[in-house]
Amino acid sequence: DYYEHRYNGKFFNETEILQEVSECLRDQIVNHTCKSLVAAVPFFKNEDENFVLDVLHRLKFEVFRPDDIIIKYGTFGTKMYFIREGTVEILIPDGTVLNVLTDGAYFGEIAVLTNVRRTATIQAKTYCNLYSLEQQDLFDILKNYPAIKSKLMNVAGERLQTLSRKRVVENCAHLFDNDVPNLDEFPIISENTNVEAETLREKE
Repeated sequence: DYYEHRYNGKFFNETEILQEVSECLRDQIVNHTCKSLVAAVPFFKNEDENFVLDVLHRLKFEVFRPDDIIIKYGTFGTKMYFIREGTVEILIPDGTVLNVLTDGAYFGEIAVLTNVRRTATIQAKTYCNLYSLEQQDLFDILKNYPAIKSKLMNVAGERLQTLSRKRVVENCAHLFDNDVPNLDEFPIISENTNVEAETLREKE
């Protein structure tokens, strides 16, 4: 199964071939190969075509098997990922599942954009066909697209805030007989998560 996923539709070395063709033809090939990914991933929706092409040229195809750890909590991030096909789970250190992501979702951008440690573990629930983007490649691209960089930083801040709030709820649920507490009743918690998000925005 792993090799079927790894080499599904791949009968050539894409990198070597793309280096041999003209830039125009290379763009057409990349667009055709990744058109389903672009259509499915909100990250690319309504963005500058040149930005999308720049990203597509840097993507690397990776396959993960069920239960594989794609990202480990507490480590420094060097890649972000786009899900072409498959399902992953977002886990906190005690193994609690905070969220499930599937086709078209992306993850790992918080650590990549901010140089903070990974805020959660990402584990493959099914066979996953992913595209990865290296941190340095993303930074090189975003130098030319400051508005998109600002947008991504804002999204990363919002995700960190949501993740922090969910983690607080999970950790405190036993204090409320497993009833989910209303975080609006705890202004210190809300302020702390807002500060974390604001810190990310300042890194722009």
